[in-house]
Amino acid sequence: MYGDPFKIIHNYDIYLSDCVMLSRGFVSTEVFLKNNQVYNFDSFIFGSSRSTAFTCKVWGKYLPPDCSAFSYGAWNESIVGIFKKLQLVDSLGNNIKNVIIVLDTDQTFDKENNSIEGDHYLISGKNFDQFHMTYFSQSLRKFWLIPASIDYRLFNTRRSYMKDFVGMKIGDLDPINNDWLPNDEDIILRDSASYYSGSLSKFYSRPKIEIEGEAQINPNDSLMMQKINTILSKHKTNIKVIIGPLYDQIKFNHDDLEVLHGIFGRENIFDFSGINYLTDNIFSFKNDVIHFRNRTGTRILNSIYK
Repeated sequence: MYGDPFKIIHNYDIYLSDCVMLSRGFVSTEVFLKNNQVYNFDSFIFGSSRSTAFTCKVWGKYLPPDCSAFSYGAWNESIVGIFKKLQLVDSLGNNIKNVIIVLDTDQTFDKENNSIEGDHYLISGKNFDQFHMTYFSQSLRKFWLIPASIDYRLFNTRRSYMKDFVGMKIGDLDPINNDWLPNDEDIILRDSASYYSGSLSKFYSRPKIEIEGEAQINPNDSLMMQKINTILSKHKTNIKVIIGPLYDQIKFNHDDLEVLHGIFGRENIFDFSGINYLTDNIFSFKNDVIHFRNRTGTRILNSIYK
């Protein structure tokens, strides 16, 4: 629809970004609510943009054939956002059979992470009017957004004034299970030399000795995770908590790891932080260095479900 750059006013068959990156939190909830009655999702992937490295298509190979998986992530997701999304799923009566929770060493427990503020109003707790006012204010600050959205819709042409241009294509988002860039790996493998050629300088040198990160989990975080575990225990959920591999190779704090063990069970925690066979290989990561590849996600799933 015209004049809806954030895709929050109208309903869409598939939420493709035009000039500006959409809120994945909002899109995830909208896609979930639209498809849930038909597909009755019972298996969920929660986490930040890094959780998109785990696709439902690949995960489904490790699940019973009758499972229905959904990728329920948000950009820069926090532990509060994960809890709120799981709470919504539970409130709708879904049977929650399997869950993957992807934790980031740098942002899941970051006390300055306010990503939930821009999430779906059912998740953020804002009322409908407050939610739309947030995005309306952004439209006023970025005055070019609405005309750019209309222009691109009419002529499908990128112009010089279109800042932060995204221009997603059909196939960049699965309209059913919400997999983000499910064919990304095919693009990389088709011409990996070109894919990495302009980005090698981003892969900075790292310390040879592993560094442990500072403790991040406070009592409120612990309480939030206990609430998550209460819902999962009610459903007898098969849970996998994955601490993702990041290029910085900073090891997840030992004391924080013990908190996770105490809440979710040691056998359900899979720590890929620090220096290891994945983080040592620069080609485990995308060319932005911030995200690990779908291939890396597949290798992690294989090691977990072997």
